[in-house]
Amino acid sequence: MRSRSGWTLVVLLAAAGGAFAQREGPLEVKGPRRRPASPAPDTRPAAEPLPPCRAEADRTSAECVWSEVVVSAEGRVLEQRVHPPGYDPFLARTAERVRSFAELLPDFLCEQLVYRFDSDSRPPRWRLRDRVSAEVLYAGGRETYQNLRRNGKPVDYARVEDTGTWSTGEFGTLLQDLFYPSTAARFVFVRDAVIGGGAARLYDFSVPQTRSHWRVDFEGRVLYPAYQGSLWIDGESGHVLRIEMQARDVPLAYPMDVIEMTVDFGPVRIAGVQYWLPVRAENLACKRYSAYCTRNESFFSNFRRFTAESVLT
Repeated sequence: MRSRSGWTLVVLLAAAGGAFAQREGPLEVKGPRRRPASPAPDTRPAAEPLPPCRAEADRTSAECVWSEVVVSAEGRVLEQRVHPPGYDPFLARTAERVRSFAELLPDFLCEQLVYRFDSDSRPPRWRLRDRVSAEVLYAGGRETYQNLRRNGKPVDYARVEDTGTWSTGEFGTLLQDLFYPSTAARFVFVRDAVIGGGAARLYDFSVPQTRSHWRVDFEGRVLYPAYQGSLWIDGESGHVLRIEMQARDVPLAYPMDVIEMTVDFGPVRIAGVQYWLPVRAENLACKRYSAYCTRNESFFSNFRRFTAESVLT
């Protein structure tokens, strides 16, 4: 990850057909959908403004979200700040947890195994193109990839993206950006749900193109699309369990019209401490005016703390 607000899907081989939003399942290309003459209006309620804060910097702090009463030494109320109508304290606690996540996460190493498929038919018949493994180093809030192997054989590329379709940002940056005030994501509670056998709260979200930091790179053509998706949050701990997201309103001039991503999170122990980190990710990219699509399934394992004495082989 290059920066706090930059996370990337790089597609070197990537089609059309439309894909509907996925819910708790693998990404799958559906049949083509009828495109409206003009984009459908967004009927979701507008995000409520944050309560007034003493300083702009306070807008990222918890006390600017919860109600607060300021009194004088004599007990007279000087200022009272209340959360806006429709405020969701559960979601606010999750947002605060996500924003502080990077400060608590140690530098670590893990192994990533990516199965890459493609299809040129509709409905898709997925063919396994290759398997790419890498050692992921997360240090200083950035991800770097080393010891690349394709189908078990070492490969030498200047960048991991040069091997084909690849994504970055799963380790925290994606979620942090979603909850950062500058992204202006709008959340709507959908329902109580069950995922992985546990109770969760399901939210839908949307991010306008003008606030998007999702960088999509297709053969050097970079796009920051508007996107929407869903979040499953553990009902007790507030940990994010799953995020699904899809690009929307992709410009007609862009060579892809389906861009989707899913990340599943789970408990991972590093140096005896439990963290919630990505354990599986999937992305789907389809080329416009074609039946050609690519799909990646990534699995993360063997997490361990990275120190100056760690040896990369």
